[in-house]
Amino acid sequence: MDMKRRIRNALIIIVSVAVVTAVFRFTEAGSLTPPGIAVVPSLNTLSEIFAPLVSTSYDSSGVTADKNGNALQITKCIILKVTGGTPCP
Repeated sequence: MDMKRRIRNALIIIVSVAVVTAVFRFTEAGSLTPPGIAVVPSLNTLSEIFAPLVSTSYDSSGVTADKNGNALQITKCIILKVTGGTPCP
Protein backbone atom coordinates (compact mmCIF):
# COMPACT_ATOMS: atom_id res chain seq x y z
CA MET A 1 0.00 0.00 0.00
CA ASP A 2 2.78 2.40 0.90
CA MET A 3 4.56 1.78 -2.42
CA LYS A 4 1.40 2.59 -4.41
CA ARG A 5 0.98 5.85 -2.49
CA ARG A 6 4.59 6.87 -3.23
CA ILE A 7 4.19 6.06 -6.92
CA ARG A 8 0.91 8.01 -7.07
CA ASN A 9 2.47 11.02 -5.32
CA ALA A 10 5.50 10.91 -7.62
CA LEU A 11 3.24 10.79 -10.70
CA ILE A 12 1.20 13.72 -9.40
CA ILE A 13 4.38 15.76 -8.90
CA ILE A 14 5.76 14.81 -12.34
CA VAL A 15 2.50 15.65 -14.10
CA SER A 16 2.20 18.94 -12.19
CA VAL A 17 5.73 19.99 -13.09
CA ALA A 18 5.13 19.01 -16.72
CA VAL A 19 1.90 21.05 -16.90
CA VAL A 20 3.50 24.12 -15.32
CA THR A 21 6.50 23.84 -17.63
CA ALA A 22 4.26 23.50 -20.68
CA VAL A 23 2.18 26.52 -19.68
CA PHE A 24 5.26 28.70 -19.26
CA ARG A 25 6.91 27.40 -22.41
CA PHE A 26 3.97 27.66 -24.78
CA THR A 27 2.47 30.93 -23.60
CA GLU A 28 4.11 33.95 -25.12
CA ALA A 29 3.24 37.61 -24.84
CA GLY A 30 2.58 39.41 -28.10
CA SER A 31 3.93 42.71 -29.26
CA LEU A 32 2.80 45.77 -27.35
CA THR A 33 2.88 47.88 -30.49
CA PRO A 34 -0.31 47.44 -32.50
CA PRO A 35 0.34 46.70 -36.17
CA GLY A 36 -0.42 49.41 -38.70
CA ILE A 37 -1.25 52.08 -36.13
CA ALA A 38 1.04 55.03 -35.59
CA VAL A 39 1.69 55.51 -31.91
CA VAL A 40 1.46 59.15 -30.87
CA PRO A 41 1.93 60.58 -27.41
CA SER A 42 -1.37 61.48 -25.78
CA LEU A 43 -0.08 62.95 -22.54
CA ASN A 44 0.91 66.51 -21.73
CA THR A 45 4.14 67.55 -20.08
CA LEU A 46 4.04 69.16 -16.66
CA SER A 47 5.08 72.49 -18.11
CA GLU A 48 2.17 72.36 -20.59
CA ILE A 49 -0.20 71.87 -17.67
CA PHE A 50 1.43 74.25 -15.20
CA ALA A 51 1.82 77.27 -17.49
CA PRO A 52 -1.94 77.83 -18.12
CA LEU A 53 -2.76 77.26 -14.45
CA VAL A 54 -0.48 79.96 -13.12
CA SER A 55 -0.94 82.31 -16.03
CA THR A 56 -3.38 85.18 -15.69
CA SER A 57 -3.40 85.79 -19.43
CA TYR A 58 -4.52 82.31 -20.48
CA ASP A 59 -7.97 82.47 -22.04
CA SER A 60 -9.92 79.30 -21.32
CA SER A 61 -13.24 80.70 -22.53
CA GLY A 62 -12.95 78.71 -25.74
CA VAL A 63 -12.73 75.47 -23.79
CA THR A 64 -16.11 74.03 -22.93
CA ALA A 65 -16.65 71.39 -20.34
CA ASP A 66 -18.99 68.48 -20.79
CA LYS A 67 -20.57 66.51 -17.95
CA ASN A 68 -17.12 65.20 -17.02
CA GLY A 69 -15.58 68.66 -17.16
CA ASN A 70 -12.27 69.87 -18.43
CA ALA A 71 -9.27 69.22 -16.20
CA LEU A 72 -7.87 72.70 -16.73
CA GLN A 73 -11.16 74.42 -15.91
CA ILE A 74 -11.78 72.23 -12.88
CA THR A 75 -8.28 72.89 -11.54
CA LYS A 76 -8.58 76.64 -12.11
CA CYS A 77 -11.92 76.62 -10.26
CA ILE A 78 -10.39 74.75 -7.34
CA ILE A 79 -7.52 77.22 -7.19
CA LEU A 80 -9.98 80.15 -7.28
CA LYS A 81 -12.10 78.67 -4.49
CA VAL A 82 -9.10 77.90 -2.29
CA THR A 83 -7.60 81.36 -2.75
CA GLY A 84 -10.93 83.11 -2.14
CA GLY A 85 -11.53 84.19 -5.73
CA THR A 86 -14.82 84.38 -7.59
CA PRO A 87 -16.53 80.98 -7.66
CA CYS A 88 -16.82 79.29 -11.03
CA PRO A 89 -20.20 78.69 -12.60
